[in-house]
Amino acid sequence: MPVRQDGHLQDNTQMNKKILCRSCGAEYDGRETKCPWCGTRTDAGAEREYMDRLSDVKEDLESLSDIPGQNFRRNAGEQFRHLRGILIFALILFLIPAGMLVSGELRERRAARKELAWEKENFPQFNALYQEKRYEELTDLLEEALDQEQPVWNWRHYSFAMALLTLRNAEQCRELLEQAEAASASGGGSSENINVIKADLLFFELRLEKVREIRDLSEEDLAYLVPPADSWAEDRKQRFPMTEEALQEFYQEDWYVDYEKCREYVLNQTSSGG
Repeated sequence: MPVRQDGHLQDNTQMNKKILCRSCGAEYDGRETKCPWCGTRTDAGAEREYMDRLSDVKEDLESLSDIPGQNFRRNAGEQFRHLRGILIFALILFLIPAGMLVSGELRERRAARKELAWEKENFPQFNALYQEKRYEELTDLLEEALDQEQPVWNWRHYSFAMALLTLRNAEQCRELLEQAEAASASGGGSSENINVIKADLLFFELRLEKVREIRDLSEEDLAYLVPPADSWAEDRKQRFPMTEEALQEFYQEDWYVDYEKCREYVLNQTSSGG
């Protein structure tokens, strides 16, 4: 094992290890005592910090042996009391966050086991519906899982199922918009409700325009999704016309759309009489 310049053994395996922060998910050097991004301390890092301090204390005590007679005993006593205080303080600093981290880790493990159990029970049904192309039932099952906040996002065809759900939501919004506009024409509708529905419809249509860029879609998935997505793109261009530059401002990342911008667009369109 290599030796550092200060004489301490160097563990290359530990030095090269990268770890993931349990709080923010960032990857960083395993030698760090806490995440450089969010500040969360690690058990191993806190322990190393404590042991490094202990090693420094031992070196300080050994260096006292060079002081002769009474000076050695007096100075050793003073330094020992001082160092003992540092050790106690360091130990307290280590134990408190370490206890909190252990408790948090236990909760995370229980949650992970619960998620895994749900996946083992439900993913076979998701797979069967996908393979048999029973997409309406698949979309129903996805919507139910999302309502219950189940970890359906771990399913391998989650992106495809979300695109199916977006198609359904767009169709529902268009039907609601037609009903609201008909009610408004007869004096029984609300312009505020119409604007909300329009913002929702714009949101879903913009997502469908990016369907070709969704990761993890097979050629078969795209063959099913692209035709209706293109139809919705044409509907969007007629209802909510905008330049290509303005269109790109709605997208945050991949096919994720900024809903507030959809809302602002509809309000501006309404105020300008569009």
